[in-house]
Amino acid sequence: MKFEIKNITPVKDYIDGNYQNGLIVELIMSATEGHDDYRFVTEIFLSDSESLSVSAVKDRAIELAKEKLKKASNEI
Repeated sequence: MKFEIKNITPVKDYIDGNYQNGLIVELIMSATEGHDDYRFVTEIFLSDSESLSVSAVKDRAIELAKEKLKKASNEI
């Protein structure tokens, strides 16, 4: 599996009475030849003092995408 970041969008969401900074990360997982690629959209929230490098954002988004894949395969 190869993941590629297609887009990163900063967001500010109102959650539990507080504004939180976050990122919406769109990933494309390249499938094997002859199969369709998969698109994942994940949201990563950051604490006020937290900052992440692009590679850390990519790593965290890939972890979340893999968790979604694992959960989906367990439900089948």
